[in-house]
Amino acid sequence: MELTGSLFAWIVWVAAIGLFVWVIIDWPRSARPGWLSVLRRVGYQLAVVILLLLAVGTALNDQYGWYANWGDLGTIFGATAAPGHEVAAGAAATAAAGPIAVDSRTSVHHTAVPLADLPSLAKIDLATGRGPANGQIRSYEIDGKASGYRGSVAVWFPASYTEPAMAGHRYPVIEAFHGVPGAPRQIWFNMHLGDQVATAVSAGTIADSVVVMPYWSPKNVDTECLDGGKGFIQMETFLTKDVTTWVEHHLRVYEDRSSWATIGLSAGAWCASMLTMLHPTLYSAAISLGGYWQPGFEAGYVPFAPNSQQARHYDLLATAHDDPPKVALWVQTSPADVFSWGTTSELLKTARAPLSVTADVIPNAGHRFSVWVGLVPQTLQWLGRTVPGFRPVAPAR
Repeated sequence: MELTGSLFAWIVWVAAIGLFVWVIIDWPRSARPGWLSVLRRVGYQLAVVILLLLAVGTALNDQYGWYANWGDLGTIFGATAAPGHEVAAGAAATAAAGPIAVDSRTSVHHTAVPLADLPSLAKIDLATGRGPANGQIRSYEIDGKASGYRGSVAVWFPASYTEPAMAGHRYPVIEAFHGVPGAPRQIWFNMHLGDQVATAVSAGTIADSVVVMPYWSPKNVDTECLDGGKGFIQMETFLTKDVTTWVEHHLRVYEDRSSWATIGLSAGAWCASMLTMLHPTLYSAAISLGGYWQPGFEAGYVPFAPNSQQARHYDLLATAHDDPPKVALWVQTSPADVFSWGTTSELLKTARAPLSVTADVIPNAGHRFSVWVGLVPQTLQWLGRTVPGFRPVAPAR
């Protein structure tokens, strides 16, 4: 019997309801005086609660795919998960993350803002002097002039950002995207990305970086980070024009594409990959943890028709085959992950140069944080090894 699917869920629900009915029938006998009757009542109540929790958990697991099967569930109790194996497609990753040709029609980062024109640390709510050992997080509101949308971002600053000796130093940018339902808190609390970046910097595997975490699903609306039609949020424009412009004009960061990369989990992995593939002059690389390659909208939010021109524009499988961009992708997937495997397996078949895809295919893994968080050090090492702007070169002081 499979862990996922309707059969097991129905069995658990029937057992829970059946036990509840039996408790009602047997309650007069259980209400008799004596310690055995007390124990019976306590046992009944515990059993009903446990079965109901199991039923709810089974239904949620079936919906979100946290644990793919019984073997995957066994990792909770100490079973060892099988390691992944690498699959590569398209160009070499270092070549895909290299320089790119641009023209007047291409959206690119702005010219570097002079350091003297950037807001002071006080204006972005940072004190002068070395910050906490693993950095600090601040939240900001951005009035999107290009998108017409007012949204928020959280920013993780490395500890060195506020050091007076580093006042003239610029940083590469990792733009990180949470899942759905979720918020930027997932990135720094559940994934511990800031802490993991700090650890990787100490280990000499990546350059000190700023992590920018946009809130792209306001009020839990799964925008898929896309530009919808009239009356919908223009989230892609907000992320690629308003957020990038704000970051460049407020933070000490590099503006070249080789110093900008994205990372995301689940739906956020779709965002990271989509923005990178459709805006290769802004981003040179993307890290996809459990992501997919065609947009998937939830009920109540359908910004365009499935067969419309916009839908074709956002089909990353078609893009990878017909007009592959010069970007490097690091992808985690598993044949057991029902959300990720279908389109990712197709991507590995269709991707071609100048696009590069490096996939870590785990034989038996579900769709959850405990799978992804352990892979972050590996992804950061790949980023530091592959993308020029993230190579661990000690800055001049």
